[in-house]
Amino acid sequence: MANTTFLSAGWDETQDGSFYAGLNTGTGSTATYDSTQAHAGTGSLKCVVTQSGQYASPYTPDNTVADAGGCISAWFRFSTVSPATLTNFLMMLTSGNGSGRMGLGLNTNGTINFAQRGATQANGSTTLSANTWYRISLSYTNASVSTWAAKVYINGTLEINASAGVQGNASSTGVVCVSFGQNSSSFGSFSTPAVSTIWIDSMYIDNRTNLTDCGAIDVTAKRPFSNGTTNGFTTQIGAGGSGYGTGHAPQVNERPLSTTNGWSMVGAGSAVTEEYTLEGASVGDVDISAATIKDFMGWVDVKALIAETGSIIVGGVSSSISVTTSAAIFTQAAGSATYPTGGTAIGVITSTTVTTFSLYECGIVVAYTPAMNPVGKLLTVQQAMNRAGTY
Repeated sequence: MANTTFLSAGWDETQDGSFYAGLNTGTGSTATYDSTQAHAGTGSLKCVVTQSGQYASPYTPDNTVADAGGCISAWFRFSTVSPATLTNFLMMLTSGNGSGRMGLGLNTNGTINFAQRGATQANGSTTLSANTWYRISLSYTNASVSTWAAKVYINGTLEINASAGVQGNASSTGVVCVSFGQNSSSFGSFSTPAVSTIWIDSMYIDNRTNLTDCGAIDVTAKRPFSNGTTNGFTTQIGAGGSGYGTGHAPQVNERPLSTTNGWSMVGAGSAVTEEYTLEGASVGDVDISAATIKDFMGWVDVKALIAETGSIIVGGVSSSISVTTSAAIFTQAAGSATYPTGGTAIGVITSTTVTTFSLYECGIVVAYTPAMNPVGKLLTVQQAMNRAGTY
């Protein structure tokens, strides 16, 4: 089974893009959280380009993708399916501001274009409709310039099958991250993004190498709701909070993300634990109590007065994180198909360093397949499309 490397609930988790490593925007372009459009949850990422040739593209942290292979899936909605020029909407990069190596774009006739740097391009045959949600995924392997392959799926149906044997050799190794939205990197058919708006939701990335589709995955955010098994942090940061939940939770479950409130601890030579219980699977943005959980990823926004090696707790399992003197988000995939209940769902552990450790926000994002309709009840067209594909 493939391991999850990145999840995002279309910016629902923090509502401000701070979950991503960076954001590239050109003149007259924006990438913002849009609470009026969502495929799952409360909103989505909205990338707007108002001047031809400009760009709006958040990008994931490094090492969310690698040359060996993976599957990148998300739900996309296009304001137009006849852009003035071929406009990319997903690109694999050598760094956040580096070269594009492989990507997907929207052709001027509403079909999908696959590009591999230096190789012959490949086009799909399905004409998309404007203002309609589509789950589009790219599965690939990329061993060398002469040994690579890629398959593109729309709602789980194979749309494009490309490889070095057909499209030719390509300079495409060295990928580390993914940008969603209109990117400025030019190669192959990609040149200057057209004026358009693209909404993106339920971003999912794993490291599979078999070129299959990941299935009809949605992603939603879940927030801390009450104190966990251990709450050793003793100093409240700020005087406010979200007003949602009990105990320490209202200070660490705010949306949009805020460093005004939180909880901290001045270390006294021993490690200190701060844990939380999550809102239930049926509570919050999406009721996933009957859904099939694929995986979940925990995240924390923390800093320390003196840099130290702390730990993030996700589903009761702790992993080391290198905490710095600036607030930063750390993530950890659980590799579990069971919703995390109980008092160790998400949290942090300090080191034994005698210094102040601050936790500002935390939570999890869950990848899941929506529950099937009851027997005998007809599916809508969109529901049938959502069911396409296998994990």
